[in-house]
Amino acid sequence: MQEPWRIRLLGGLQVCQGDRILTRFRTQRTGALLAYLAFYGDRSHPREVLVSLLWPESEPELGRHSLSQALSSLRHQLEPPGVPAGSVLRADRFSVGLDPRSFTTDVAEFRCLVRQAVQAASSVEQVGLLAQAVGMCQPPLLPGYYEEWLDAERARIATEYLAAASKLATLLEERGELTRAVVVIRRAVAAEPLREETHRHLIRLLAATGDPAAALRHYRDLERLLARELGVRPDEQTRALVAALKRDARAAGPGDPQARRAPAERQGSPRAALPGHPEEGAAAASASAWLPAARGTVTFLVAGLAPAPAQAPEGEGPPAAAAPPAAEPEERALLAEAFRRHRGQAVAEQAGAIPAAFASAADALACVLDLCRLPAATAPPRPRGLAALRLAIHAGEAGLGPEGWQGRTLGRALQVLHAAHPGQILCSEAAAGLLRRDLPPDIHLDDLGLYHMPGEETPERLFSVQVAGRTPCRFPPPNAAPVLSGQLPIRFTRFFGRDEELADLCGLLAPVEGETQRRLRLVTITGPGGCGKTRLAIEAAGRLIEAHRGAVWFVSLEDVAAPAQIPDALLEGLSLTHSPLVEPLEHAGRLLARQPSLLVLDNVEHLVEEVAALVQFLLTRAPALTILATSRRPLNLEGERRFPLSPLPTPQGPLRPEQLSRCASVQLFTDRAQAVLPDFHLTDGNAAAVAELCDRLEGIPLAIELAAARAQVFTPAHMLAQLERRFDFLVSGRRGTAERQRTLRAAMDWSYRLLAPELQRFFTRLSIFRGGWSVEAAEAICIAPGDDGALSPGMALDYLAQLAECSLVVVHTNTRCGGLRFRMLE
Repeated sequence: MQEPWRIRLLGGLQVCQGDRILTRFRTQRTGALLAYLAFYGDRSHPREVLVSLLWPESEPELGRHSLSQALSSLRHQLEPPGVPAGSVLRADRFSVGLDPRSFTTDVAEFRCLVRQAVQAASSVEQVGLLAQAVGMCQPPLLPGYYEEWLDAERARIATEYLAAASKLATLLEERGELTRAVVVIRRAVAAEPLREETHRHLIRLLAATGDPAAALRHYRDLERLLARELGVRPDEQTRALVAALKRDARAAGPGDPQARRAPAERQGSPRAALPGHPEEGAAAASASAWLPAARGTVTFLVAGLAPAPAQAPEGEGPPAAAAPPAAEPEERALLAEAFRRHRGQAVAEQAGAIPAAFASAADALACVLDLCRLPAATAPPRPRGLAALRLAIHAGEAGLGPEGWQGRTLGRALQVLHAAHPGQILCSEAAAGLLRRDLPPDIHLDDLGLYHMPGEETPERLFSVQVAGRTPCRFPPPNAAPVLSGQLPIRFTRFFGRDEELADLCGLLAPVEGETQRRLRLVTITGPGGCGKTRLAIEAAGRLIEAHRGAVWFVSLEDVAAPAQIPDALLEGLSLTHSPLVEPLEHAGRLLARQPSLLVLDNVEHLVEEVAALVQFLLTRAPALTILATSRRPLNLEGERRFPLSPLPTPQGPLRPEQLSRCASVQLFTDRAQAVLPDFHLTDGNAAAVAELCDRLEGIPLAIELAAARAQVFTPAHMLAQLERRFDFLVSGRRGTAERQRTLRAAMDWSYRLLAPELQRFFTRLSIFRGGWSVEAAEAICIAPGDDGALSPGMALDYLAQLAECSLVVVHTNTRCGGLRFRMLE
């Protein structure tokens, strides 16, 4: 018996069985029919009820016909060849249903887990079952479907989910697992954002974790949400809870553990603590130093006074930083006053850097904004260093012991500071996550990307804090080594039939541990147009991203018409911009030389001479670089490893549908046909035609894909009849496809136009042969009476070798006489 189907109804309709995944159906109502049958899978449904439910606007006869078509389509998808008819979909003249043994749904699994949790003997077992239920449930039910029966069921599912999440959070709270409880309720809030009871639960939990400021921030978010969506205020119960939290915060003194975070009225808005703000008096009143807990989340703000390091060309690594000058007494005094004004606790100066610890990221940001005003507010002669102040913010776990701050958070903050330029404010990803909660409108965070920190394995994502009117808009790259992050084209379709080639290619390209210079550094995938060279290269590069630590790059030369455009295409593929200080190729070479890198140069056959020179330059400039090229002809460079790619295997002999489905070319055809006709399947009726079609197209992926794209209007048998005029039939209408990949004629024409005139004449004359030819036969047709462009018979073998190198002629050995024979692709 086949594996049951698993039908997902929550978060979107998806049907899975092993590695088969169905997300597309003949029509949306076909999908709605399947969803209805699965949701109410414990019963059969009268046909008339289904017609009135799903096709209410149709005449009865048309509605019954639509139902029959939908059922036929579902049967093709759920009961493919080899599966007994009726084993999944049960339908007779009067009723329709799914066999309960053939499927399960996520809704049924969720409800079963909740029932088991209610009957559980212990709270530990109950928590485990509820956690599993809540984790798998992703409301809403069937988004994108609008049938009437869904409204009531969506509300019922939402209520059941929220009840399970609330019960789980309560049990976790009783066990002291407050962080897990907060995560559960946050997810429930996201699922039903207008359910005020869930928001109230989250506010109470946040306060219980010792973070009343976060609780009050969430309350303000709730106020805005209810006003915007419903035009109401939070109810009396929620307002009473928040009022109690505010009273507790005021009653607890600044030294009380419950008040270790800034008061909520100030914490939510960093601007409230700035001089001149209406609440300036309140801020000054609470300016006594914050008293840290034994251990917890701390935000460090580090100020540094240093001259600007020598600027490197854009994209280059960090220059050597100059030694920071010692801070002058008046500079120290101004910084200390700013720290104190925002409840920061001063930390001992370290190598010219002056750190302070803050209870919250909001306090640290308020201090930063205060410092941004100092240079302009200080009367001349102002302290020399504050105009070029470097600032860094980082948050993490730390504790204050007898010997000072313990943990790695302060050290990381100092590393972030080292990456900053004079006048720049940098913050880490951890700090950015805290600051994003309530940023003032005149401040935004600029994502600068990932950078390696000295002595650290984990890279850090850095952000530039931009204050409108206070900080420069552009800075040079941070003074840290960037984490190279290559870019590969997005793959929208499945990949078939190249497992061995893919493994071999990855073996050739994978970096060898401990080797700084590879023995094999240039591999060229060659093959006829449309055989899948680009896709194989992308798949191989994708598998090697981790081995190259992200330094995998894809540069397409497909649309490059002239050699002068190659440097621009290279910089674009490497995500580099032009620098006035360095030549484009030198710029690219420096980037690729930083670590073992893989560069894919795609579609280079029309620029072979120029690309060969580029490859030689890059391989010389970057000793740890490996280049993978795709081309219809090789680069013919020393050390080049050719990787000839053949078309996909085609069916051999008469095979049944289940046997055919294991053939790569048939798999490709079926998959691409299902993209336009979701219920297409191999059957006893079409298997022979599909097999012959793949064989007649010689397993060339482009030709197979172009044929499969016609499955919506042609059966495989009809496609076979069209192959006599294949150049007109095999045409793609897809947008975004390269011109020479839209038709088989264009793919052929591209290869032909790359030939020298004498090779074009020779190739044309070879068209008189059918089924192949020998060298002697090729020599005979070189002489054409009355032809001004006569060819030398002695050159025939050389011409054949060049055509084979350009992937236009196939060479094989004659098994009877041992000689060579040649043929064209059909």
